[in-house]
Amino acid sequence: MIINAKRNTHHCECGIEQENYESSFGLHSLKLVLKYIDLYLDQNLTLDELAQQINFSRSYLCYRFKQITGISLHQYIIRQRVYRAKGLLESSSMSLSEIAVYCGFYNHSHLTRAFKRLLGVPPSAFRVGATNSIPVPERDWCSTL
Repeated sequence: MIINAKRNTHHCECGIEQENYESSFGLHSLKLVLKYIDLYLDQNLTLDELAQQINFSRSYLCYRFKQITGISLHQYIIRQRVYRAKGLLESSSMSLSEIAVYCGFYNHSHLTRAFKRLLGVPPSAFRVGATNSIPVPERDWCSTL
């Protein structure tokens, strides 16, 4: 007897195709990992730690995460840290070093490199409002799961 896995594909508002396979790693497991990342974003998250949350190997977690989201787990974590830093730059008077530590970056240089790579402008320039027209989504597609 052959069992076919049901495949559902849909597009979210930002245009990223999301796939949900009825398999051992689906949206439920993804949500658990995303929630864990959000709760501990300020800490040094390891693949072992994340994989342990859903009882899968590191390699399988990385493979399925990228298959479902289209980006690597590392890219997702850095992006979430940058978005958190962006919010703090807009709403607080914390120093870049404080924001970096609060968001899980090693130091303000690490924050600056990631911020500029993702948003195209350094955080200091963003803070002073030199580029208020940066098109950054308020929520990424993963937060709608």
